[in-house]
Amino acid sequence: MKNTPHNQNRLIDLVKRVPLDRVFLSTQSSTYTYHDVIELSNNFRLNYPQLVNKNCAIISHDRESLALLLPAIDSICRNVLLLPRDAEGHEKVFYQSADIHYVISLSEGKVQGVNAVSEPSSINDDETRSYILATSGTTGTPKLASYSLSTLLVTTKNDVERGNEFTWGLTYDVNRFAGLQVYLQALASGSTLAVPSNSASMGEAITLFARSSVNCLSATPSFWRKLLMEPEHLHLSLKRITLGGKSATKAYCLHWNSATLLQLLFIFMLQQKLG
Repeated sequence: MKNTPHNQNRLIDLVKRVPLDRVFLSTQSSTYTYHDVIELSNNFRLNYPQLVNKNCAIISHDRESLALLLPAIDSICRNVLLLPRDAEGHEKVFYQSADIHYVISLSEGKVQGVNAVSEPSSINDDETRSYILATSGTTGTPKLASYSLSTLLVTTKNDVERGNEFTWGLTYDVNRFAGLQVYLQALASGSTLAVPSNSASMGEAITLFARSSVNCLSATPSFWRKLLMEPEHLHLSLKRITLGGKSATKAYCLHWNSATLLQLLFIFMLQQKLG
């Protein structure tokens, strides 16, 4: 299945393109296949029919729960607001601005609660479905930005056959734009996603990445600095890396070994610091 145009309307459509026995999610305590994600989606639809075509906000108390259950929630909800953990104090403003009808709380891989916050308004069936994310808020009150799934998938690769060769490590939260991009890349290509917990130490994250055979990693410069200080990083076998939004070229990714990539990364960051 080569690079055909994305024509999926929901995340579950991406899931159904992948061999069902392929591992989708690897965490410190569990693994989930693409079949598991479909089953969770089917059960979610049966258990929460009131959410069909409603605007929903998601509060997830850990990375793993959101990564696991987002396709299920997206499969029936209209617009989805991914609330960051630092949104405390701004929730009501966000709910009103995004016309949120229900708030879904996630923890430990399960739905912990579904609470109504407003009466559903009339929704135009022709309206584009959106993923709504909050800005970081570093320059003031966080603001909301909306993205259609087709827009978010523009830069992703969707060769499911080749996607089996790659395992992505998640270093960002899925409810942030950078994390959602990595998450969608894994889904679109049918790859595996290794997700360390929010509280995992760098050593624990590297151990999970090594155990899950992670070979693709996107991270901030500060994350890379911390990773390179851990001896365990030598156990990683990376093919593709991204630093500060800039990915290595295809030739480098395919033909340079992990040690070389990490050495170059260290030199680059040292030059940045000295410069």
